[in-house]
Amino acid sequence: MPVEVVTIAAAIGYYLLGGRGGDLGAIIGHRTDERQESIRVRARSLAAQVAGLAALVGYVIELARGGAVWPFELFVAVLAGSFLAGLVIYRAGGAGPANGPDGEHEERSHVIS
Repeated sequence: MPVEVVTIAAAIGYYLLGGRGGDLGAIIGHRTDERQESIRVRARSLAAQVAGLAALVGYVIELARGGAVWPFELFVAVLAGSFLAGLVIYRAGGAGPANGPDGEHEERSHVIS
């Protein structure tokens, strides 16, 4: 019963925050501008770095204890694989924030100075 109450409260909280103005409301409500998208990208990067560091620390601790390290190896492999895939996808001109929402139809300014 307590899990359901927390889940419902969280859903209502996200709904209310998504409808409000400000950065958090815009990010949750998917009404972001470039600055808010930059905040989201940096937050994801920080989360990935912390998760990778936690996996590395867990790996070293379990290795020192003589325990099973395969869960940490698996996590680091997924993290490294997704990082490499991101490099290939975004560097090759694939879809993504670097190309903007309409990357195929880029407008060029023909200003002569």
